[in-house]
Amino acid sequence: MRADAQADEGRDRVVISPDQAQDTARILIADDESTLRALLREALQDCGYEVDEASDGNEAVAHFASRRPDLVLMDVRMPDRDGFEACAAMRLLPGGDATPILIMTGLDDIDSIRKAYEAGATDFASKPVNLIVLRHRIRYMLRAKRTLDDLRQSESRLSRAQHIARIGSWERDLRSGDLRWSAEMYQLFGVETGTFRPTHPAFLERVHPADRDLVVRATEDSLRGAQPYSSDLRVLLPDGTVRFVHEQAELVRAEDGAPARLIGTTQDTTERKQAEDKIRFLAYYDGLSRLPNRLLFTERLGLALDGARRQGQTLAVLFLDIDRFKRINDTLGHTLGDRLLQGVAERLKKCLRSSDTVARGDPAGAGETVARLGGDEFIVSLTEIARGEDAARVARRILDSLQEPFRLDEHEVAITTSIGISVFPNDGGDVETLLKNADTAMYHAKDAGRNCFQFYSTAMNAAAVERLTLENSLRKALERGEFLLHFQPLVDLDAGTIIGA
Repeated sequence: MRADAQADEGRDRVVISPDQAQDTARILIADDESTLRALLREALQDCGYEVDEASDGNEAVAHFASRRPDLVLMDVRMPDRDGFEACAAMRLLPGGDATPILIMTGLDDIDSIRKAYEAGATDFASKPVNLIVLRHRIRYMLRAKRTLDDLRQSESRLSRAQHIARIGSWERDLRSGDLRWSAEMYQLFGVETGTFRPTHPAFLERVHPADRDLVVRATEDSLRGAQPYSSDLRVLLPDGTVRFVHEQAELVRAEDGAPARLIGTTQDTTERKQAEDKIRFLAYYDGLSRLPNRLLFTERLGLALDGARRQGQTLAVLFLDIDRFKRINDTLGHTLGDRLLQGVAERLKKCLRSSDTVARGDPAGAGETVARLGGDEFIVSLTEIARGEDAARVARRILDSLQEPFRLDEHEVAITTSIGISVFPNDGGDVETLLKNADTAMYHAKDAGRNCFQFYSTAMNAAAVERLTLENSLRKALERGEFLLHFQPLVDLDAGTIIGA
């Protein structure tokens, strides 16, 4: 550019105030003409910009790496490295992909323009440069950069937030089936962005087979407008593990009202699901034997009683207690005592027929009929039996199974069991009564010599009530000092001495 032409433009220049430009923006001028650099520097500093200068391509790249300018004005023809090469080198440096680079050249052929953009130039300007137009062009390039920087920061914050919350976002084109996934979606599904193309069929292949119909129905309901899309499902990861996720989405319609897109989110709920399962297990299962506890057993027994009452069926409850377990526990220690209880639980599950639907410790299972009430007490409910005598056969099978010695380290332990049986509807019509009467029958079995079973009877219950009443009366009499001691001496008639009482 001729100096006089530059001077003429300088007389007509309009100074843009700093508040119109990007505050504290730094601009790098790379040109081998010192006069042009000085003129550009003065014009840009009048606008409030900070200016760096470079006289050749290598110096420009070095300045870019060390100073990180917000915008670059660069001539094409420079020594050592021309503007095209310097532009391409800057694009490879940190921050180089987002920095506007304006190529200035006297060349006006199409090939030069093409080379400039191929090198990564943001814009192209021919010499001689109109300073007024250049200032406005710089202003709007910086404004566009600021907008892009804000967008990148917003996307980065969103990506970090999604990563922290384990939430991915997606958009599905209902016509093509294509999906657009956020970076976190690839993480949730355990796939790489470069090797996996998200489509709806590819997504369904990653869904657990048992949940695919659920996803399809939820989508169809959403498209019909019946309800919003919301679904809990399992995802199969490439390594074979399962991840629980929750999806929800809203339907976006085209201008003609036809369904066009589903826009939604997918959140990893694996930890929450595991915590819920653990809480449920602690609430409803015995941690040692992994059998249902009393709470879950009584709930299931109540449901079984309702069904038996409606259908006129018979149901039995077996109350089991290991004979002399305290002596075994005190002799071998609590660790081996716990292992013995675990062994008893396993044998109970194995010896009952499949129709007894014994619980296997699955929190989602139904029909749990074996439970540990605590200590060495277990309880079994038998459904779908024809008569009460059928419960006797199950009780005998249990006794025979538990008589086989248990191997605990170097110890071989043999146990016996006492079993009490109550039968619905004869021995009670509710859960509490059946359990109480089976417990009473179990103690009658112990009184009968242990290692046997006994059915509940009315006489047995009356005897138990009488014994309980006597125990309570004796306890109160002792507290009140109401006992009066009488004794009759035994006398040796020959010696005339008392020898006993």
